[in-house]
Amino acid sequence: MLDKLLTIVIPTRNRYHLLSEYLESLIVECQKERVSLIVSDNNSNDGTGDLLDELRSKYQNLTVISHEKLLSIDESMIASACSVTSEYFYWLGDDDRLKDGALVYVKNVLVNKCPNLLLLNMEIFDEKHGVYKKMVKIDHDRSYDNALSFFCDNVFNLPFGSFVIHSDSYRTQFFKRYIGTSHAYSGLVFDYLSWAQKEEKLSLVVSSQAYVYSKRVEKSWVESKPLIMLYEIPKWFDLLDPYYSICSARIKRRYIRRVMGVRGLFQNFGSLKQIVGFDQFEYFPFLQKLIVKSLKKAILCVKYPY
Repeated sequence: MLDKLLTIVIPTRNRYHLLSEYLESLIVECQKERVSLIVSDNNSNDGTGDLLDELRSKYQNLTVISHEKLLSIDESMIASACSVTSEYFYWLGDDDRLKDGALVYVKNVLVNKCPNLLLLNMEIFDEKHGVYKKMVKIDHDRSYDNALSFFCDNVFNLPFGSFVIHSDSYRTQFFKRYIGTSHAYSGLVFDYLSWAQKEEKLSLVVSSQAYVYSKRVEKSWVESKPLIMLYEIPKWFDLLDPYYSICSARIKRRYIRRVMGVRGLFQNFGSLKQIVGFDQFEYFPFLQKLIVKSLKKAILCVKYPY
């Protein structure tokens, strides 16, 4: 019998090759730990639906949500959690993999510490050095009782697949105004935490050990990278609860300088083709001039691949 503590939620689209190699073993592990699992299929046409139907007929702890209409990134992520009835849920990417002992650790923390949010340390592949590295470099689990401190330390340590959060965050519909930023899921997190800060004593936990890693596969959003990084993320910062304003403006400026610098352009976009023709500059009128200036400096230093 499943308990009502935790549900893992996986939104997916056309990832049959990834789901077929891992999903069944995850279902079995969830069944062992009495954890529910929801997979939300965003109008796939590569056989993902057939795979999910087959697995659903075999395992009672698997729920499948099928969307006949193609949803945006934000809509897909948010809609995937609509059937959660447990106290906590964990959004997991279809290219993320849990390490041995992850679910046992998560359940122990949820039962014993009752946090509003548990940030699971991830291993992220460092392309420059060719190795996996921990996302948060700490030696012992870290606790927070202040949402602002957590935001300042971890705003860039919250990729999809890295956190377990109380279901009140979804039920209170904090995500709505973030639709269209490709980061509605993290907007939900920080709005919920600022709300919880006012309503109750806040408890946040960051794991020191990495319990999840992301496979080295091309991300489904790679073609939208310029739009997301140059327009949607800066917009996301401006939509945040004013509670975070004491440090969010400074962090946004630092982010823009990093992304728009010569090194940032090389690392994030790889070729001029991804930026030339990008037309979403109405939000930050100065970005177009900044891009042109940075590209001129880049071209003088290195021959760009076309």
